[in-house]
Formats: sequence, structure tokens, C-alpha cells
Amino acid sequence: MARKNIEFIQDVKNLSIDAYDTTIKRYVEYASKNRAVIAVYQIGSTNDPGISDIDLVVVVDTVIDPEAMDRLRILRFDDSELVRYLFIHDIYLYDRESFRYFLHTVHARELQLLWGEPLEVTDIEHDEVTPLALQNIFDFISSRLIQFYQVLAAEKVSARGMLVRISSIKHSYELLQRADHTDRETEAFIETVYGMRRNVDALDVKDLLSLFMDSFHQFSRVVRLAGTCLRERYLQCYEAVDPGNSLKLNSQFLMRFADMPTELNPPSRTDPTILYPDVIYYHYREMARWDGVVSVWARHLLSGNCKDYYELDSVYSRTLKKRIDAMSRHYQFLRSNKISYAMKGYPGFAIQG
Repeated sequence: MARKNIEFIQDVKNLSIDAYDTTIKRYVEYASKNRAVIAVYQIGSTNDPGISDIDLVVVVDTVIDPEAMDRLRILRFDDSELVRYLFIHDIYLYDRESFRYFLHTVHARELQLLWGEPLEVTDIEHDEVTPLALQNIFDFISSRLIQFYQVLAAEKVSARGMLVRISSIKHSYELLQRADHTDRETEAFIETVYGMRRNVDALDVKDLLSLFMDSFHQFSRVVRLAGTCLRERYLQCYEAVDPGNSLKLNSQFLMRFADMPTELNPPSRTDPTILYPDVIYYHYREMARWDGVVSVWARHLLSGNCKDYYELDSVYSRTLKKRIDAMSRHYQFLRSNKISYAMKGYPGFAIQG
């Protein structure tokens, strides 16, 4: 991929773990005073102070109370410069019922209860592990690539923001490992990323920009490996995908399904296209089969012949339906409360309304 003239913003702050712990404790105290809140969880880690961000999950009783839900926003709690820095995005807000299927919408390395009652979370069945891993990879990486392309368009790279977002390849690679795939090139890239995170005082502009440009290739590599796994294990038969078939990701970006090149070219203003392996078209075609807001929008945004012939393994199909149902319940809860917090289980395309 050809490099562009990108402005580098050195915005990494030297912070202690105490700043994270104090801020988390203050937010938990704040949220616990909201009568609707029944539990607060933390996911992820804050092992790299100054780079790491805070990921909190707030669970409420099933309620329609937009004002009470809005008060849980991070910036309603505290809009100070420090808090804005520690939280790259808002909380993840769930009601009790949608949280029950949390693990079917997200690969969470840690789910630590900070306050409240321990809540029921449905376990992933043994035969669901690999299908869920692939489904999370397909949907998460498409959203991540959109963010990277938007950075290219803006021609500005935030050191801290990029190190956080590029590091998420570890999350996707862990999912790939769940599908019994390993890749030395991806492992070496992850080691480089985390080495840079741990040595931010020695951060070099050229090294960070090089890492950012290489991340396009590395994320697409994980997608290709996951697509191979889908084809070999779960896509029992299918027709060749029409090159004209596409998925509208949001108002700017379009996904097309084709043999993946070794390098991704940035979308242009006249053709804002992200390429995905052709077999993944049938992941989204299957997603469009059922009821629920996620399936409705998949049908709305996916172009192609609805009579495309394919057959997915029943385990993959059943697991995907469970995941879609879980995401749809979550979106319905958020929509009923007229809020749009950060959401897990992103289906790879924007849901409106």
C-alpha cells in the first residue's frame, strides 16, 4: 500500500495505574446510585498505563427510561480531560436479558464484576466456539478497517489511538486460535505492536506510521485465514459469488466480495470499497435470513441475487442465529431508550433507526 503524507500526533500521556483505578472506582460509585443499575463489569485490561483505555459494561434492569439511561454516559459522569483520555468510547450498556447472551456477541478475555450482583451469562457450547470465533472476526475487522481508512482520509494519526486500535489484532488472532489456526507472521506483528506500547517514550514517528500501514495487510490476513476456515469446515457447497454483490457498511464504505489481494488499496472517493474474501458473502447472506433488527438491516444493505445457492453447516447456521438474536435484543433495548452507547457484537454494518 502506498504511503500518504500523514501527520503524526504524539498524544501519549504518562499516567500511573492509580489514575485508572481511581477513575474506575469513581464511575462505579456514580453508576451504583442510579436505581436502574444492577451490575458494573470491566472487560479487557489496563496493563499499559497511558496507552490502555477503560472498557466498562453496565447492566440495568429491563426498563424504558431514556433520561436515567443517558445519565450513565461517561461525559455525564465527568467530562474532564483525564476522563476523556482514559475512555476512548462510552460504556457498553445492557439490560439483564440482553446481557445473558453477552458471550455470544463478543469475545471477552476477562469479565470482572466490579459492583452489584453476579448475573447469569449463557455459556458457549463446545460446538459453537469456532463458529462464533469466525463470526466475530468477520464483523469486527470490517469495522476496524473502516476506522483505519477514515484515518487515511483525515491524514492524521494519533499515536495513542492507533496503538490501541492496532493492538486489537490480538483480539482477532485469539479468535483465530480458537478456530485452531496459528500464523507466525501475525504473531510477529503482535509482538512488534506490544513492544511499541511498552516503550512509548522511545516512540519513533516512522516506526508508528510503518506499523499503521502494515496493519491493513495484517488485519486482512486474519480475515483471509478465517475465510479459509469457513470454506473448509462450514460452507458445504456454494456458487461462485457475483463480483457485483456487495454489503453497504455505512454511508461511506462498501464491502465487495472477491479473491483477496496480498495488499489492500485505500478506497478512493469515487470507489470507497473494502475487499473481503468471496466466501464471507455467504456469512452475511445467512445473516439476512431471519427476523430481528440485525437481519432486517442485513437484507436492506446486502445487494445480490437472493436466490444465490449455498449450504452452510447447521452448527454454523444455528450459532449465527443465536448471535443475531442476542444482538437484536440488545439493539432493541438501546433503541427503546433512544440511546446509542458503544455496543458489542457489531454486525459489520451500521444499523439505523
